[in-house]
Amino acid sequence: MSVTDFSKVVNLPVSTIWRYVNGKFKPSADNALKIEEATKGVITIKDLLYPADAKEGRGIESQT
Repeated sequence: MSVTDFSKVVNLPVSTIWRYVNGKFKPSADNALKIEEATKGVITIKDLLYPADAKEGRGIESQT
């Protein structure tokens, strides 16, 4: 799925998703929850808010 398509699914601007993907910003708890729900738990709130603790290969950049 493209970043553009994913941004539509979670109802966030494409630029915001790119900032998350590139590690420029961490999502708010609300946006992290939207992403977790949209990915059916493949990407979790923990992956997004605490990336050092996330398992390798499960970050947002590997899912988009």
